Amino acid sequence: MEIKSAEPINTASSQQEGGVENKSACFKSLINLRKLKSRRLQREKAKATLDNNVNVETKSEKSESGECFFCGEQTCNSCQFCDNIFFCSQDHLAIHRPANYCHPFIVKRDPDVGRYTVASRDIQPCELILRERPAASGPYTKTVPVCLQCYKQVDGSYLCPVCNCPMCSWECAQGSVHQLECQFAASKNAKFTIKSFDIPNSFYCNITVLRMLLTKTSDPATYTRIINLMDHDQERQSEGTYSMTAMKMNVMAFLTKHFGEQQFPDYEIERNIGILRTNGMKLEQGDLVSAPGVVLYPVYCLINHACYNNTNYVKCEDLHLQLRAQVAIQAGEEITTRYVSSTLGNCRRRRDLSRYWYFDCRCVRCRDSTELGTHMSSVRCSCGEGLCVKREALDWDSDWVCQVCQRSVPGEDIVREVDQIEEELAEVDTTDTEKLEELIAGYCSHSLLHPQHYLVIELMHSLAIAYSSRHSLTRPQQERKVQLCSQVLQALGTVDPGFTTWRGKLLHEMSTTLLIMSRADHAVGIIGETLFKRRLYFCMRALATAKKCHNNVQ
Repeated sequence: MEIKSAEPINTASSQQEGGVENKSACFKSLINLRKLKSRRLQREKAKATLDNNVNVETKSEKSESGECFFCGEQTCNSCQFCDNIFFCSQDHLAIHRPANYCHPFIVKRDPDVGRYTVASRDIQPCELILRERPAASGPYTKTVPVCLQCYKQVDGSYLCPVCNCPMCSWECAQGSVHQLECQFAASKNAKFTIKSFDIPNSFYCNITVLRMLLTKTSDPATYTRIINLMDHDQERQSEGTYSMTAMKMNVMAFLTKHFGEQQFPDYEIERNIGILRTNGMKLEQGDLVSAPGVVLYPVYCLINHACYNNTNYVKCEDLHLQLRAQVAIQAGEEITTRYVSSTLGNCRRRRDLSRYWYFDCRCVRCRDSTELGTHMSSVRCSCGEGLCVKREALDWDSDWVCQVCQRSVPGEDIVREVDQIEEELAEVDTTDTEKLEELIAGYCSHSLLHPQHYLVIELMHSLAIAYSSRHSLTRPQQERKVQLCSQVLQALGTVDPGFTTWRGKLLHEMSTTLLIMSRADHAVGIIGETLFKRRLYFCMRALATAKKCHNNVQ
């Protein structure tokens, strides 16, 4: 818009009036420009529709048919709420939208990795991706008698009036979790008998498998999701793993003892055991701590592992699982989770993944010998100047080479030494701050390890948590706590970015301690007003981030 200037007039008053007119014209011009921008944005928004229920933008033009988001079958049914996915049945629609929220993922298939999930739309950090109730849960190994509803230890003072199982109360005896084995026992006129209540009983290690088998008739849709999971039976047979056979025989003996003739086919029992061993997650509810139980989430199990992952999960008190994005995920990007701790080094992580889940991780972190520049797995070279890294990151037998002197070291020698140190550290009391300080000082100047090595980072993390558990700290301990939190945040924040539980915990501890120190320093004049305000602003921002990390696992 052209702005015309006023004609020059000689009088001072006229010049002032002209200046006012110019300012008024400029102001009107800015308003018009903002109106034009507003209209342009409205036209762009008109090309998409906004669903108030799920806060997602959906394209106005779409195909009339497509693949079911869960099974891949061709269908014409699309979600009327988000319009981002197709579904072939009400069971699959219930997975996508179990309540009033559309889960933003699609299950894909690949000949090499099998099923995996991608984002059906852009997902913001901390946004909910999946909410799932367990398909099965319960004890997994021998345990002292526990209530089969809430898993608290029982003494036999109350028995279920239907199946005779020792329970906490009448309410627990009527609970939905216990009803599976209870009603099945009633249909077979069977009664369970527990005689000793102070020693572990093998009765309990069969319950969860029985619950899985009974789901076939009690909830066929859920059982279909269970039975389609991987069991890695061929891999276990090829390596001669006999624990599966032993567990199968125990379950079969349990079923025969309590219910008479064989109730389920052998292959079905074996397959359910394999699925539970491969996909089950640790359950530490009630008194299932020293002998953890197991819980199974079949939809969550479709999400593949990556050591550099983009989601985190939490199991709530009622055992439902919530999976949320810890970083932004773009539409079409693979959604990944993590099976092992982010604090572990490359060799240890990849070895555990191969041993327990039978695959070699090739994520961006595993492909980088420096672990994204953190050198969490690198070791010192004997030259005293450089760090040794694997020559070929994904090669199990690769030698290690110094980045300075180019000296080559056999990989097996380094792995053996690191494993030996890790075994020694496993016995350390992580609440003993003096011992932890001694170990950190020793390994920071170690001939093999260095301050950024993952074993040293784990010690620093443990020490920071140990200081946090104390009611009062001296000034040197406060400074040390802030230093430790900062070092761990810098290292782990690179390999495990975003809104995570550990980050929220460390940010909170670091900020609250720094705030206490800063207030004390400001009160006695050690720091001025400007520096105090800067620290205060830093702490407030860090605490806000910590709160968001905490909310991300609610």
